[in-house]
Amino acid sequence: MTNDQPSTQINKQPNNQTKADTSMAQYFVRSSFCPDILLLPGKKVVLGRGPLTTIKDSRVSRQQMTVEWSGGEVVVRQVGHNHSMVAGEPLAAGEWRVMQPAESLDMLEGQYQFKLVEDKSNMNSNEENERKNVETTNIAKRSSKPSSNHWSQGLLSSMEDPDLLVTSNTDLVTIKDKYPKACHHYLVLPKKQLPNLQCLTKDDLDLLNMMDSEAARLTASHPSYQFQVGYHAVPSMAQVHLHVVSRDFDSPCLKHKKHWNSFTTPYFVPSTLVISQLEENGKIDKPDKDLSKQWLDTPLKCHKCDYTPKNFPDLKQHIKNH
Repeated sequence: MTNDQPSTQINKQPNNQTKADTSMAQYFVRSSFCPDILLLPGKKVVLGRGPLTTIKDSRVSRQQMTVEWSGGEVVVRQVGHNHSMVAGEPLAAGEWRVMQPAESLDMLEGQYQFKLVEDKSNMNSNEENERKNVETTNIAKRSSKPSSNHWSQGLLSSMEDPDLLVTSNTDLVTIKDKYPKACHHYLVLPKKQLPNLQCLTKDDLDLLNMMDSEAARLTASHPSYQFQVGYHAVPSMAQVHLHVVSRDFDSPCLKHKKHWNSFTTPYFVPSTLVISQLEENGKIDKPDKDLSKQWLDTPLKCHKCDYTPKNFPDLKQHIKNH
Protein backbone atom coordinates (compact mmCIF):
# COMPACT_ATOMS: atom_id res chain seq x y z
CA MET A 1 0.00 0.00 0.00
CA THR A 2 1.52 3.33 -1.02
CA ASN A 3 1.32 6.52 1.00
CA ASP A 4 -0.46 8.46 -1.77
CA GLN A 5 -3.76 6.70 -0.97
CA PRO A 6 -4.70 8.06 2.48
CA SER A 7 -8.36 7.08 2.15
CA THR A 8 -7.45 3.39 2.03
CA GLN A 9 -4.21 3.34 3.98
CA ILE A 10 -3.54 0.32 6.17
CA ASN A 11 -3.56 1.06 9.91
CA LYS A 12 -5.31 4.38 9.44
CA GLN A 13 -6.75 5.41 12.81
CA PRO A 14 -10.56 4.95 12.56
CA ASN A 15 -13.03 7.50 13.77
CA ASN A 16 -14.61 5.89 16.86
CA GLN A 17 -17.50 8.33 17.02
CA THR A 18 -20.61 6.44 15.94
CA LYS A 19 -23.20 8.36 14.00
CA ALA A 20 -26.76 7.46 15.00
CA ASP A 21 -28.53 9.68 12.44
CA THR A 22 -31.22 7.53 10.83
CA SER A 23 -30.84 9.49 7.57
CA MET A 24 -27.46 7.79 6.91
CA ALA A 25 -27.00 5.23 4.17
CA GLN A 26 -26.89 1.59 5.23
CA TYR A 27 -23.98 -0.76 4.54
CA PHE A 28 -23.78 -4.51 4.15
CA VAL A 29 -21.31 -7.04 2.76
CA ARG A 30 -22.48 -9.30 -0.04
CA SER A 31 -21.20 -12.62 -1.34
CA SER A 32 -22.39 -15.39 -3.65
CA PHE A 33 -22.35 -18.05 -0.92
CA CYS A 34 -24.32 -16.58 2.01
CA PRO A 35 -27.04 -13.98 2.66
CA ASP A 36 -26.16 -10.29 2.84
CA ILE A 37 -24.66 -9.35 6.22
CA LEU A 38 -25.96 -6.03 7.50
CA LEU A 39 -23.55 -3.66 9.25
CA LEU A 40 -25.11 -1.80 12.17
CA PRO A 41 -23.56 1.45 13.41
CA GLY A 42 -21.01 0.77 16.15
CA LYS A 43 -21.54 -3.01 16.02
CA LYS A 44 -18.52 -5.13 15.11
CA VAL A 45 -19.24 -8.06 12.77
CA VAL A 46 -16.88 -11.05 12.91
CA LEU A 47 -16.34 -12.80 9.59
CA GLY A 48 -14.82 -16.25 9.58
CA ARG A 49 -15.50 -19.94 9.33
CA GLY A 50 -18.99 -20.73 10.63
CA PRO A 51 -22.77 -20.50 10.08
CA LEU A 52 -22.83 -16.76 9.39
CA THR A 53 -20.71 -17.11 6.24
CA THR A 54 -21.29 -20.88 5.66
CA ILE A 55 -17.50 -21.20 5.10
CA LYS A 56 -16.05 -24.55 6.24
CA ASP A 57 -12.49 -24.17 4.96
CA SER A 58 -10.13 -24.75 7.93
CA ARG A 59 -7.68 -22.22 6.49
CA VAL A 60 -10.20 -19.53 7.40
CA SER A 61 -10.14 -18.80 11.13
CA ARG A 62 -13.39 -18.67 13.04
CA GLN A 63 -12.45 -15.05 13.64
CA GLN A 64 -10.70 -14.28 10.37
CA MET A 65 -11.51 -10.56 10.29
CA THR A 66 -13.82 -7.95 11.75
CA VAL A 67 -15.85 -5.32 9.91
CA GLU A 68 -17.20 -2.30 11.77
CA TRP A 69 -19.19 0.68 10.54
CA SER A 70 -18.18 3.49 12.86
CA GLY A 71 -18.05 7.26 12.51
CA GLY A 72 -19.22 7.10 8.90
CA GLU A 73 -16.38 4.73 7.91
CA VAL A 74 -16.27 0.97 7.39
CA VAL A 75 -13.13 -0.38 9.04
CA VAL A 76 -11.79 -3.87 8.27
CA ARG A 77 -9.32 -5.51 10.68
CA GLN A 78 -7.42 -8.74 10.04
CA VAL A 79 -7.46 -11.17 12.98
CA GLY A 80 -6.69 -14.62 11.52
CA HIS A 81 -3.17 -15.84 10.76
CA ASN A 82 -3.70 -16.41 7.02
CA HIS A 83 -3.75 -13.01 5.32
CA SER A 84 -6.83 -11.66 3.58
CA MET A 85 -7.09 -9.32 0.60
CA VAL A 86 -8.88 -5.96 0.64
CA ALA A 87 -9.23 -4.05 -2.64
CA GLY A 88 -6.46 -6.17 -4.11
CA GLU A 89 -4.02 -5.45 -1.27
CA PRO A 90 -2.92 -8.05 1.32
CA LEU A 91 -4.00 -7.50 4.92
CA ALA A 92 -1.90 -9.28 7.55
CA ALA A 93 -2.84 -10.12 11.13
CA GLY A 94 -3.16 -6.94 13.21
CA GLU A 95 -3.49 -4.66 10.18
CA TRP A 96 -6.62 -2.72 9.32
CA ARG A 97 -7.88 -0.26 6.78
CA VAL A 98 -10.89 1.78 5.74
CA MET A 99 -12.94 0.07 3.06
CA GLN A 100 -14.83 1.99 0.40
CA PRO A 101 -18.22 1.05 -1.16
CA ALA A 102 -17.89 -1.37 -4.09
CA GLU A 103 -14.48 -2.56 -2.88
CA SER A 104 -14.03 -6.27 -2.29
CA LEU A 105 -12.40 -8.33 0.42
CA ASP A 106 -11.23 -11.92 0.03
CA MET A 107 -11.15 -14.02 3.19
CA LEU A 108 -8.26 -15.86 1.55
CA GLU A 109 -6.42 -14.56 -1.48
CA GLY A 110 -8.70 -15.17 -4.46
CA GLN A 111 -11.34 -17.00 -2.40
CA TYR A 112 -14.50 -16.25 -0.41
CA GLN A 113 -15.04 -12.76 -1.73
CA PHE A 114 -17.35 -10.19 -0.15
CA LYS A 115 -18.21 -6.79 -1.62
CA LEU A 116 -19.10 -3.73 0.45
CA VAL A 117 -22.48 -2.41 -0.68
CA GLU A 118 -23.83 1.04 0.20
CA ASP A 119 -27.63 1.37 0.25
CA LYS A 120 -28.79 4.98 0.01
CA SER A 121 -32.48 4.16 -0.43
CA ASN A 122 -33.25 5.17 3.17
CA MET A 123 -31.38 8.45 3.28
CA ASN A 124 -34.47 10.57 2.67
CA SER A 125 -36.92 8.24 4.33
CA ASN A 126 -36.40 8.61 8.06
CA GLU A 127 -39.81 7.27 8.93
CA GLU A 128 -39.22 3.98 7.11
CA ASN A 129 -35.70 3.69 8.47
CA GLU A 130 -36.97 4.22 12.00
CA ARG A 131 -39.58 1.54 11.47
CA LYS A 132 -36.90 -0.96 10.47
CA ASN A 133 -34.56 -0.05 13.31
CA VAL A 134 -37.16 -0.40 16.07
CA GLU A 135 -39.41 -3.08 14.62
CA THR A 136 -38.72 -5.64 17.31
CA THR A 137 -39.05 -2.99 20.04
CA ASN A 138 -42.46 -2.03 18.70
CA ILE A 139 -43.55 -5.66 18.88
CA ALA A 140 -42.92 -5.66 22.61
CA LYS A 141 -44.60 -2.30 23.12
CA ARG A 142 -47.74 -3.38 21.26
CA SER A 143 -47.97 -6.64 23.19
CA SER A 144 -50.31 -5.98 26.09
CA LYS A 145 -50.04 -9.44 27.67
CA PRO A 146 -47.64 -10.31 29.10
CA SER A 147 -45.47 -7.24 29.80
CA SER A 148 -42.29 -6.69 27.82
CA ASN A 149 -40.25 -7.54 30.94
CA HIS A 150 -41.79 -11.00 31.22
CA TRP A 151 -39.44 -13.94 30.52
CA SER A 152 -41.67 -15.06 27.62
CA GLN A 153 -40.65 -11.90 25.74
CA GLY A 154 -37.00 -12.98 25.69
CA LEU A 155 -37.00 -13.66 21.95
CA LEU A 156 -37.60 -9.98 21.28
CA SER A 157 -34.30 -9.03 22.89
CA SER A 158 -32.55 -12.02 21.32
CA MET A 159 -33.55 -10.72 17.88
CA GLU A 160 -31.34 -7.70 18.57
CA ASP A 161 -28.43 -9.57 20.18
CA PRO A 162 -25.39 -9.37 17.85
CA ASP A 163 -23.88 -12.46 19.48
CA LEU A 164 -26.89 -14.53 18.39
CA LEU A 165 -27.57 -12.93 15.00
CA VAL A 166 -27.00 -15.12 11.95
CA THR A 167 -28.66 -13.01 9.27
CA SER A 168 -31.31 -10.32 8.88
CA ASN A 169 -33.27 -8.78 6.03
CA THR A 170 -36.38 -6.64 5.59
CA ASP A 171 -38.75 -9.48 6.56
CA LEU A 172 -36.85 -12.00 8.70
CA VAL A 173 -34.27 -12.38 11.43
CA THR A 174 -32.34 -15.62 11.92
CA ILE A 175 -30.63 -16.18 15.25
CA LYS A 176 -28.90 -18.99 17.09
CA ASP A 177 -31.07 -20.35 19.87
CA LYS A 178 -29.72 -18.93 23.13
CA TYR A 179 -30.22 -22.32 24.79
CA PRO A 180 -29.67 -24.77 21.90
CA LYS A 181 -31.15 -28.22 22.20
CA ALA A 182 -28.76 -29.76 19.65
CA CYS A 183 -25.41 -29.14 17.97
CA HIS A 184 -27.13 -26.80 15.53
CA HIS A 185 -30.28 -24.96 16.61
CA TYR A 186 -31.53 -21.85 14.83
CA LEU A 187 -34.68 -19.77 15.13
CA VAL A 188 -36.15 -17.98 12.10
CA LEU A 189 -38.46 -15.10 13.12
CA PRO A 190 -40.59 -12.64 11.14
CA LYS A 191 -40.11 -8.96 11.86
CA LYS A 192 -43.85 -8.53 11.49
CA GLN A 193 -45.73 -8.67 14.80
CA LEU A 194 -47.13 -12.21 15.06
CA PRO A 195 -47.52 -13.33 18.69
CA ASN A 196 -48.56 -16.88 17.72
CA LEU A 197 -49.54 -19.12 14.81
CA GLN A 198 -53.23 -18.41 15.37
CA CYS A 199 -52.64 -14.80 14.24
CA LEU A 200 -51.67 -15.98 10.75
CA THR A 201 -53.91 -15.45 7.72
CA LYS A 202 -53.53 -16.41 4.06
CA ASP A 203 -51.78 -13.07 3.58
CA ASP A 204 -48.90 -14.54 5.60
CA LEU A 205 -48.29 -17.53 3.32
CA ASP A 206 -45.47 -15.81 1.46
CA LEU A 207 -43.84 -15.00 4.80
CA LEU A 208 -44.03 -18.63 5.97
CA ASN A 209 -42.57 -19.80 2.67
CA MET A 210 -39.71 -17.30 3.06
CA MET A 211 -39.07 -18.71 6.53
CA ASP A 212 -39.07 -22.22 5.09
CA SER A 213 -36.57 -21.19 2.41
CA GLU A 214 -34.28 -19.73 5.05
CA ALA A 215 -34.55 -23.01 6.97
CA ALA A 216 -33.52 -24.90 3.81
CA ARG A 217 -30.47 -22.63 3.44
CA LEU A 218 -29.47 -23.29 7.05
CA THR A 219 -29.81 -27.06 6.78
CA ALA A 220 -27.84 -27.08 3.52
CA SER A 221 -24.93 -25.42 5.34
CA HIS A 222 -24.55 -28.53 7.55
CA PRO A 223 -24.71 -31.45 5.06
CA SER A 224 -23.46 -34.04 7.55
CA TYR A 225 -26.42 -33.44 9.91
CA GLN A 226 -30.09 -34.36 9.73
CA PHE A 227 -32.52 -31.58 10.64
CA GLN A 228 -36.14 -31.08 11.53
CA VAL A 229 -37.97 -27.83 10.84
CA GLY A 230 -41.14 -26.81 12.63
CA TYR A 231 -43.04 -25.09 15.43
CA HIS A 232 -44.03 -26.01 18.97
CA ALA A 233 -47.76 -26.62 19.36
CA VAL A 234 -47.88 -24.41 22.47
CA PRO A 235 -44.72 -22.26 22.39
CA SER A 236 -43.50 -20.77 25.64
CA MET A 237 -42.08 -17.66 23.97
CA ALA A 238 -43.99 -14.79 22.36
CA GLN A 239 -43.50 -14.08 18.62
CA VAL A 240 -43.80 -16.78 15.97
CA HIS A 241 -40.49 -18.60 15.57
CA LEU A 242 -39.49 -21.50 13.35
CA HIS A 243 -37.11 -24.06 14.87
CA VAL A 244 -34.36 -25.39 12.62
CA VAL A 245 -32.70 -28.01 14.80
CA SER A 246 -30.30 -30.87 14.08
CA ARG A 247 -31.59 -34.28 15.15
CA ASP A 248 -28.56 -35.29 17.20
CA PHE A 249 -30.09 -33.48 20.23
CA ASP A 250 -26.65 -33.47 21.79
CA SER A 251 -26.61 -30.41 24.03
CA PRO A 252 -26.20 -29.63 27.73
CA CYS A 253 -29.23 -27.34 27.39
CA LEU A 254 -31.46 -30.36 26.71
CA LYS A 255 -32.10 -31.11 30.37
CA HIS A 256 -35.35 -32.99 30.95
CA LYS A 257 -38.25 -34.99 29.51
CA LYS A 258 -40.35 -31.99 28.47
CA HIS A 259 -37.45 -30.59 26.47
CA TRP A 260 -37.07 -33.95 24.74
CA ASN A 261 -40.75 -34.54 24.05
CA SER A 262 -41.26 -31.02 22.72
CA PHE A 263 -39.08 -32.00 19.75
CA THR A 264 -39.74 -35.75 19.37
CA THR A 265 -43.54 -36.08 19.63
CA PRO A 266 -46.43 -34.49 17.65
CA TYR A 267 -45.96 -31.50 19.97
CA PHE A 268 -43.43 -30.47 17.32
CA VAL A 269 -45.44 -29.47 14.24
CA PRO A 270 -43.57 -29.65 10.90
CA SER A 271 -43.41 -26.40 8.97
CA THR A 272 -44.88 -28.06 5.89
CA LEU A 273 -47.98 -29.03 7.90
CA VAL A 274 -48.48 -25.46 9.15
CA ILE A 275 -48.18 -24.07 5.61
CA SER A 276 -50.57 -26.72 4.25
CA GLN A 277 -53.18 -25.98 6.93
CA LEU A 278 -52.98 -22.24 6.27
CA GLU A 279 -53.34 -22.80 2.52
CA GLU A 280 -56.39 -25.04 2.96
CA ASN A 281 -58.20 -23.34 5.86
CA GLY A 282 -56.89 -19.77 5.84
CA LYS A 283 -56.01 -20.11 9.53
CA ILE A 284 -54.13 -22.28 12.04
CA ASP A 285 -56.34 -24.09 14.54
CA LYS A 286 -55.81 -23.48 18.22
CA PRO A 287 -53.99 -26.49 19.74
CA ASP A 288 -55.70 -28.81 22.17
CA LYS A 289 -53.89 -27.99 25.42
CA ASP A 290 -54.84 -31.27 27.11
CA LEU A 291 -53.49 -33.27 24.18
CA SER A 292 -50.37 -31.11 24.08
CA LYS A 293 -49.80 -31.82 27.78
CA GLN A 294 -50.12 -35.55 27.12
CA TRP A 295 -47.44 -35.33 24.44
CA LEU A 296 -45.07 -33.61 26.85
CA ASP A 297 -45.75 -36.29 29.46
CA THR A 298 -45.15 -39.16 27.01
CA PRO A 299 -42.70 -41.81 28.35
CA LEU A 300 -39.17 -41.32 27.10
CA LYS A 301 -38.18 -43.12 23.92
CA CYS A 302 -35.31 -42.80 21.47
CA HIS A 303 -36.35 -40.84 18.38
CA LYS A 304 -34.31 -43.06 16.05
CA CYS A 305 -34.93 -46.58 17.37
CA ASP A 306 -37.18 -48.49 19.80
CA TYR A 307 -34.93 -48.07 22.81
CA THR A 308 -36.79 -47.16 26.03
CA PRO A 309 -34.38 -45.59 28.52
CA LYS A 310 -34.48 -46.00 32.30
CA ASN A 311 -34.21 -42.24 32.80
CA PHE A 312 -33.15 -39.09 31.01
CA PRO A 313 -29.36 -39.45 31.61
CA ASP A 314 -29.65 -42.97 30.18
CA LEU A 315 -31.37 -41.57 27.07
CA LYS A 316 -28.73 -38.88 26.60
CA GLN A 317 -26.00 -41.49 26.78
CA HIS A 318 -27.85 -43.74 24.32
CA ILE A 319 -28.37 -41.10 21.60
CA LYS A 320 -24.61 -40.57 21.37
CA ASN A 321 -24.50 -44.00 19.69
CA HIS A 322 -26.62 -42.86 16.71
